[in-house]
Amino acid sequence: MIRKKISILLFFVCALSLPFVVSAQENPITQTTQIPQEISGIQPSSPDPNLKKINFTSNFLELGILGAVFLTFLIISFIKKYRAIPRDEALRFGREKTRVYLKVLPAIVLVALLVRSSIDILKFLLDKMWHLTIPNPTFTALSGINIIAWISTLGSLALGALLTMGLIRISFDILAGKPPSFKGLFSEWKLIIPFLIAQLLYAISVGLGILLFMVPGMIFLFGFLFWPYILVDQKCSSLEALKRSWRLTQGKKWELFLFVILLAALNVVGVFILGVGLLITISISLLAIAYVYRSISGSLTKSSVSTTTATPLAPKKVIKRTPPAPIATSS
Repeated sequence: MIRKKISILLFFVCALSLPFVVSAQENPITQTTQIPQEISGIQPSSPDPNLKKINFTSNFLELGILGAVFLTFLIISFIKKYRAIPRDEALRFGREKTRVYLKVLPAIVLVALLVRSSIDILKFLLDKMWHLTIPNPTFTALSGINIIAWISTLGSLALGALLTMGLIRISFDILAGKPPSFKGLFSEWKLIIPFLIAQLLYAISVGLGILLFMVPGMIFLFGFLFWPYILVDQKCSSLEALKRSWRLTQGKKWELFLFVILLAALNVVGVFILGVGLLITISISLLAIAYVYRSISGSLTKSSVSTTTATPLAPKKVIKRTPPAPIATSS
């Protein structure tokens, strides 16, 4: 049943994206300098009808190749012997636990998004105020006088790292059978510096890989996917978290690629549900990724995957009553 829902969801997202692809191909944005005909003396030429045929053929081929690649990945992901991660179980776990903590978990995600957005807005306003106050902001920034911009940037990165690790810690708590709490958002403040160092190394490796014909960048992107979870879970160094993530994802990168696409499609659907659905889909995605990490790392326990059910009532004790002794009657 869940496979059918996943296939319908992916088809829905692809159907929504096709009009944007076609419109972008049919209406390319070009910047040309228009010269009046009186000055140039060149008569405007009529559009070539063969050019439209070529554009239609190229669009059709691009969409056909995209659809074929998508269907191939989809079919491979549904074949059980190619599965390296418990995708269906992770989504089911995320959905059930989000339903259990429906009043708390989306609220925690909303608080994290609001705090992060407010810091970004504050950083933007401070930067604008500094540029309006200083007559030559380029010189001041290069000379190191623009201290406010540097502090606001570092503060935004540090707060983003703190909130990310807090959401990961809350996901681990739910996996351990503990209820989520708002205190978990700020519980991993000691790991901010290792997180920022690992984030910088991760961005450099993915960026250099993308420059090398895109494919190495995608390999690094999914090879180091679990470094934040390893850092929060095992409290290791930045470089060690990246190494352990690379070893953990050996032979699982394609499955992780499909899994991330599926979660992205799920969050796109959440955006269309008046934006409120995004809080629920983000909660499901956080729990699903944490479940996959625990599963492939071998640290998933049975108590964490048990669904919350009503506690069965203890059986009533049957009190055996001895029948009263017969009363002797006098003859």
